[in-house]
Amino acid sequence: MNAKQYTLTPEDLKKIKKEIKELKEKIIPQLAEELHEARADGDLRENAPFQILREKLADAKVKLAKYEEMLKHHILVKTKKKDVISLGDTIIIEINGNQQKVTIVSEVEANPAENKFSVESPLGQALIGKKIGETTTLPNGTEIKIVKRV
Repeated sequence: MNAKQYTLTPEDLKKIKKEIKELKEKIIPQLAEELHEARADGDLRENAPFQILREKLADAKVKLAKYEEMLKHHILVKTKKKDVISLGDTIIIEINGNQQKVTIVSEVEANPAENKFSVESPLGQALIGKKIGETTTLPNGTEIKIVKRV
């Protein structure tokens, strides 16, 4: 089975390496120490701080594993073609007569609330490789016109 490939920019790669270092050297050891101290407070069934710390430590380890997976299986995108939409581009699109500014980003930076869509998302997949002025379609049938690059 092939591992998922993550499309990353040089900035994403730098951010991931920084996060891994912080998780390994600061966050996980600090949570483990706090967990050890909370464990000493007696009955673990009624020790809410212990349960909360245990969950935080588990979440931090999952986050670390995800970042390490991304680091291990990434495709680095360095250059952009000027005539096609690619990772890092901010563009104006039109859906049902309404214009919206969106940015195509890596999975690391994706935040739909800020109109930052992952290159792996349906919107990202529909836009990548298209040219300004083209119309493309989402998997659900919604048509999107690419108006301009910002």
